[in-house]
Amino acid sequence: MPITRPTPQDTARVIFGQAPRGLKRWAVVLLCLTPVVLAGYALQQTYFFYTHYGPVAATYRPRPFWALAAFFGLLALVVCLRIRWRRKSRLIIAPSGLNIDLPPKAPLALSWDEVESIQVIAARGLASRPSPRGRIILILRNGQRLHLDDRFPNLLLLARELQRHLYAERLPKMRQQWEAGQTMDFGALQISSHGITHKRHQYPWREVQGLSIRQGALVIELHHRHKPIRIPVHRLKNPDLLLWWLHEEAKR
Repeated sequence: MPITRPTPQDTARVIFGQAPRGLKRWAVVLLCLTPVVLAGYALQQTYFFYTHYGPVAATYRPRPFWALAAFFGLLALVVCLRIRWRRKSRLIIAPSGLNIDLPPKAPLALSWDEVESIQVIAARGLASRPSPRGRIILILRNGQRLHLDDRFPNLLLLARELQRHLYAERLPKMRQQWEAGQTMDFGALQISSHGITHKRHQYPWREVQGLSIRQGALVIELHHRHKPIRIPVHRLKNPDLLLWWLHEEAKR
């Protein structure tokens, strides 16, 4: 997705969880019908063996089908409870922070200052097209990791909205660090107004030819190196903020 300037909304927005859609919805329907079909077949077998072979056969012969019906019934109950929790999930995004309610867990209120980074894991569907089955991982300063899955609609757009709020909160401090020549930590890469640092190797900005994200990695092209440096995105903190900063703010 393209880099976007961090201009978050000034008002709070509430996002509710949703039940599974598409193939997942039909899979749930099929799962709920399975114990009903098995119980009906077991009942028919019980009647058949009772009328033809007596009560002993009617007790033991259909038992596997009753067991399967009970197993799938319990499984369907668990899935339905999870769907109910999904529908009760709620996310409130505000300029001051966010409130996360993911039943059966207790609700959690966070300020943007408590969020260390936002990691987006975008799953791929058929023909390598983006799929809504990805995840958003909020990494807090205390080390806790909060997962937001596809229970929320438009997951990638939601990730962008969260990033814009986080970036807007971070920018004033980043500008101060940049002007003071201090190092800003982005995980496996550190930057400052003097240059970039990777694996304890420092490269002045005059040696950097370009930076971009390709195939899940940050690619750093240097003038004196034929082979670019590749850093996996999952090893970076807020890679989108890094690129936005380098393309927009660092030019000022």
